[in-house]
Amino acid sequence: ALLKMASLKFPQAITQNPRCVVAFAGLDIKNNAVHKNVWTEFTAGKRATRNMIEYIDVQPDHCFPKRSENQRVPYDDYVPVGLLKSSWLDKHTKQLPSVLVFFYDLDWNDVHWEEKKVECAAKLQTLRSSLTGRSTEFLVVLIQSIPPQQYEEGSHETEQGNALSLACELHRTNLLVLPYTDRPQGFIAKMETIIFDRATQYYGNQIKKVKSHRDNLNRQNQQLLIIRHNFKIAFFTELKQDLVIALRYYCIAYNHLLEAMYLADDRMMEFKMVAGFMNYKICKLSFEHEDTSQSGAHPPVQFRRHIERFSVEVGLRVLAYEHAEWMCRQFSAFGDLFSEAVKHGNKAVLTQNAGTYYYQAAMYALERKRRAKELCREAAMTLSQPSTINLPPVEYFGQKPWRSCLTDNQPSDKEKKQDFIAVMQAAEYIVQHSWLAIPLLSKALAIIKLFNPERFPAYLRVLMAQEYYEVNHFEKAMTLLKMITEVYRRERWLPALSNALFTIVRCAYSLGNLEEYFCAAIELISSYMPISFEERKRLQANLDAIFSGGVPSPEPGQNMVPLWASMKASETPLRFVIQFTPITSCVECKVRFTRPSVAADGVVEVEVYLRSNAPLPLTLSNLSVQFSKSAYDSWCHVGDLVTLTLDPSTVKSFSFSFPASTNDTGDTVETVEIQSVRAAFGQPSSFCSAVLEWNVDRNPVPTVEVDKEWAKIAPSSLISITPRKPLLEVTVLHHPPSLLSEYYPITLLMENKERSYISNVNIHLLLGDMPNKPFNSAFLCETTPSVGGGSVLPTASGSTSSNGSAVVLKLDKLDIGEKWEKTVYLCSSVEGERELNVNVSYPITVQIRDQWAEVAFICHKEYPFVVKTIAPFVVNYRTLSTAFKEIECAIVNEPFLLVSEVVCASPWQLVILESSFNQRNGVTEAGLNDSCIEQCVLCSRDEVSECHCLVVPSHFPVQQRGAFLGNLTLKWRRQSDPSGYVEFVSTAPVIALNVPPFSVTANVPAFGLSGEVLTVSYCLKNHTIFVQEFETKLSASEDFMFSGKRQTQFRILPASSHTLYYNLYPLKTGFLTLPTLEVSNVAEPNNPAVSPSLASAVFIKPSEVNKNLQDVLLAIGYGNVAVSSS
Repeated sequence: ALLKMASLKFPQAITQNPRCVVAFAGLDIKNNAVHKNVWTEFTAGKRATRNMIEYIDVQPDHCFPKRSENQRVPYDDYVPVGLLKSSWLDKHTKQLPSVLVFFYDLDWNDVHWEEKKVECAAKLQTLRSSLTGRSTEFLVVLIQSIPPQQYEEGSHETEQGNALSLACELHRTNLLVLPYTDRPQGFIAKMETIIFDRATQYYGNQIKKVKSHRDNLNRQNQQLLIIRHNFKIAFFTELKQDLVIALRYYCIAYNHLLEAMYLADDRMMEFKMVAGFMNYKICKLSFEHEDTSQSGAHPPVQFRRHIERFSVEVGLRVLAYEHAEWMCRQFSAFGDLFSEAVKHGNKAVLTQNAGTYYYQAAMYALERKRRAKELCREAAMTLSQPSTINLPPVEYFGQKPWRSCLTDNQPSDKEKKQDFIAVMQAAEYIVQHSWLAIPLLSKALAIIKLFNPERFPAYLRVLMAQEYYEVNHFEKAMTLLKMITEVYRRERWLPALSNALFTIVRCAYSLGNLEEYFCAAIELISSYMPISFEERKRLQANLDAIFSGGVPSPEPGQNMVPLWASMKASETPLRFVIQFTPITSCVECKVRFTRPSVAADGVVEVEVYLRSNAPLPLTLSNLSVQFSKSAYDSWCHVGDLVTLTLDPSTVKSFSFSFPASTNDTGDTVETVEIQSVRAAFGQPSSFCSAVLEWNVDRNPVPTVEVDKEWAKIAPSSLISITPRKPLLEVTVLHHPPSLLSEYYPITLLMENKERSYISNVNIHLLLGDMPNKPFNSAFLCETTPSVGGGSVLPTASGSTSSNGSAVVLKLDKLDIGEKWEKTVYLCSSVEGERELNVNVSYPITVQIRDQWAEVAFICHKEYPFVVKTIAPFVVNYRTLSTAFKEIECAIVNEPFLLVSEVVCASPWQLVILESSFNQRNGVTEAGLNDSCIEQCVLCSRDEVSECHCLVVPSHFPVQQRGAFLGNLTLKWRRQSDPSGYVEFVSTAPVIALNVPPFSVTANVPAFGLSGEVLTVSYCLKNHTIFVQEFETKLSASEDFMFSGKRQTQFRILPASSHTLYYNLYPLKTGFLTLPTLEVSNVAEPNNPAVSPSLASAVFIKPSEVNKNLQDVLLAIGYGNVAVSSS
C-alpha cells in the first residue's frame, strides 16, 4: 500500500500548548471504582496546575520509547542527515513521561505488609527498567482506606515508610500517601503540586543536557545541530511553563536557521518546515504575553518578515505545489492565532484581521490546485496504479524520501528521485483541492463581512461558488452566485455579472432547474452583456425551445441531462414570475402618466414603452399594468400576439385611457401609483410559461442611454387625482373693518356657471377661532334683533345666538346662469383679525366620454376671508384737582376732576347719541351729570372731551389700593345707518386714594378789585377721633397786604372744624399769587400739610378810577407807576 509522506501541516504538538507528560501506573480504572475516581479527580479537576500537566495511564508492562543505541562517539564528528526528527515532538508530548507515579493499595496496618512491600518494589523495578537511560522521576503513592493518623517522628508508620522507600530504591520524599476519603480533593491538589515540581525539575535537567551538547558543537560544520538543540531548549522551556524564556530561545533558533540555511532544492522544505514551526511559536507566545521585545516585532510584523523571506524559496520546480501548500498552511495557522487573539481582547481592523490571512491561505490553496494540474497531469496519466508502489516513511520533517539516511555530501540516486517524484505528483493530482479552499474562504468571509466592506465579500462568494461548482455542488454554488448578482447589477459591473450568470446557467442546467435557467439566460441575452452575439442567439434559441415544448441544448462542456426530458413528460405545468431590473433586462420597459395630475372629471392616460435587446424577435403573449389601486388594473391590458412581437432594438408603445374611479372622486386629493408592468412569455396552455415583471421605481438608477429616442422617454409612475373644480362662482361682499359689538353685514353672492342646473346646495359660513380669546367672543346670525323702532345691537358678551359659530344655508335649486344673494351678520366683542370660511358643496353628474358611464361627483368649494375688528373709540383719562392741576391720587371727601378724551378710531363717521358716566363703590358726582358731547358727529381721528367732578366718600374701603370710579358708556351709531345704536363701554382708570387726618379748604372769591379788600377764609376739619392741636402760619407776599392772625395755634375737637379769616389788600392787578397758608400738627411739627386743592392765585381787576388814571400816566410815560385807591 502507498505509505504517505509526513504532512506539511503543523503537528498537534506545535499548535497546542505543550504540557508536562506525567504517567500513572498501577491504576485499574476499568475494574476498581476507587482507582477510577482517583483518575477522574486528577484529569477533570479545575486546579491552577491542571492545564500544565498531561496525564497518561500506562500498564506495568508498558514499553516506553527506547533510547537510541547510537552513542555518537565522538560527538564532534557526528553529521546529521536531517534537521528535526518527525517523531521527537510526539515522543516528548505524548510518550515519554517526565514523572512516573506508581499507585499501590497499601495501608500501614496491613497484615500482609511484608509481602506487599516486596510486590510493590518488584512492579516499580519493572517500570524503571522500561525507562532505562531516561531521567524520569519516580513517585510511589500509597492509596490507603484509613484516614491519616497523627504520629510523631520515629513512630511505627515512619519506620514502615523508610523500609518501603529503601526497598523501592526511592528517596523518602518520593513516597506519598493518598488517604481516599469522602473528599480527597485537598490531598490530590497537594500531590499535583509535588508532581508538577518534579516535572519542572525533569525538564530543567533536560535543558542542561541539551545545552551541554550544544556548547561542545562545532559552529562551522554542525550548524544544523545548533538549530536543533536551540529548538529543543525552547520546547523544553515551554514544557517547563517558562514561556518568556521559551520565546527568547525560539527567536535564537529562528535566527540561527536563517543564518545557516543554504539554498539546496532537495532540502529546502526541511528548512521551511522547521522555520514555520519556530515562527508559529514566536507569534503564538507574543500574542499571549504581548511581549515583542524578544522577537523584536509585533506578531503580524514578524509573520510578514517570515513570509517575505521564504515566499521566494520554491524548492524543486517539479514539486512547486508543495511550496503553495506550505504557504497556505502558514497563512491559515497565523489566521487561527489572530482569531484567537481577537477573542482575548486584541483589536482587528479592516486591513488587519484574521479574515485577510484566511483569504491569502485560500489563494495559495487555489495556487496549489493550479500548479498540481499543470505539473501532475502527466504523472497521473502515466502511473495508472500508484497504490502498487511503496513510499518509505521519512525520519525528519520536510525530508524527501530519496534523501533518507543521506548527508549533505552524499548525492541522490537520480532514478530513485524521478520515481518518487512521479509517485508524489500522482498522489497530489487526485487530491480534492477545492475542499481545502472552501473552508478557508468561508472563514475569511465570516470575519471580513463584520467590517462591512463594499465588494470584497462578493468576491469571496464568487470564489466559493466556483469551487463548489467544480466539486459538483451546484445548489450551493447557485445560492452563492444569486447573492452577489444583485450587487453586480446595482453597481453595473457587467463583466462580473455575466460570468456569474453563465455559471448559474450551467448549474441550473445540471440540476434541471428550469426557473433559474430561464432567469439567468433571459438576462444574458441582453445587448448590455459583454458576450458574443452568437452566444446570445444560442441562449435565446434554448429559451424558445423550452417554451415551445422542446429540450434545450447542453451548455458548452456539458452533456445532456436526462432530467430535462422527464420534466417535459411531467403533467404538472411550470409557472413562475421573473422580476426584471432596468439595467440588464433583455426587454426594457418604461411607463408613465402623461400628466402629473388630473381632475376627477378628467381622463387618466398611461403610456407603456417596450424595447427588446434580444438578438432575435421576441414574442409576448399579453401585457398588463398593475396599479396601487386594483380598480384600474382592468383598463390596461393587451393580449394580441401580433402587436406584442418585439423586434430587436425597436421601441413599441401602448396607450391606455380611463376615468377616475368612483372611490377617487371625493373632496380630497388621491394618488395613484403604477407598481409594475407584466408581460407573459409563452402560452398559458403550454408546458412552461413565465411572467416578466418590471417593478416601477420612483427613483430609478440613471443609466447611459445609447438610443436618443429611448432616452427622451421620461418615466412617471405617480399621478394625483384632484377633486373636480366646481363651476359655481362664490363672491363675498363686505367693507372692513368691523367695529366692536356691532352687527357687521356680510353678503354672499353665488352664480351658477355649470353646464346644468344644480340642486341641494349646502352653504356653511364658519367662524374661525382666535388664539387666546374666549370661544364665545363672536357669533354669526342671519338677522338683527329689533327693539322699538330700530335695531338695537347689544354687546356680543351679553347676547345669545342659536347659530353660534356657523350659519347653515340650503339652496334647493339654482338654474344655469342664475344668481343668489344672502346677507349674514357678524358680531364680535374682541378686537383682532378673525378668519371666516364659506364652504359650498353640491352633487352633480358628469358625462366624461360618450362610451363611458356617467360619473357622480360631490363638488366642494371654499372661500376663506378675514375680517378685522377694531374698537370705535379710544378713550384717554386724566385726573385733575379743582385747581386744574394734574394729580396722582385723590383725597377722600375732597372733589377732583375726571376728564375723558374720546378719539374716533373708526374710518367711518360715527354719531354719539348719548354719553353717561356710571359711578361705582359710592363715588358721587359733585356737579351736574349732563353730557356735553351728545349728537356729536366724529370723523376719523376726531376728538371730544367732557369733565366730571367726583368725590370719593370717607366710607370707601381703605384696604384697597385705589378707587374704581366707574364706566363711561357711549351710545353710538354709524352716520350712514340711522337705525339702532350700539353701546360702547370704557372703564375709567383706578386712582390712588389719600386719607389724611385733617383737611383744609379755602374760600377765595373768583376775582378781586384793586383798591378793595379781598376776604379769604380757610376751614380746617379734624377727621380723626382724637383732639388735634394745629399751628397755622400765613407767609408774606409781595402782591398783597393782609390783616388777621398771621401765626396762631388752636385745638379742634373730633369731627369738628375751625375757620380762619384773612383780609387781603391787593397791591397789583392781574393774576397774583396768594399768601401761602402752612398748617402743621403740633404733635408732628416736621410734617407740615397743605391741601393741593387750595387756590394759589386770584385775578385782580383794576377799578374804574384807577383804570382812567393809569391810562393818563401811560400817555405821559409813567407806565410802571402803581396807583392805589384811597
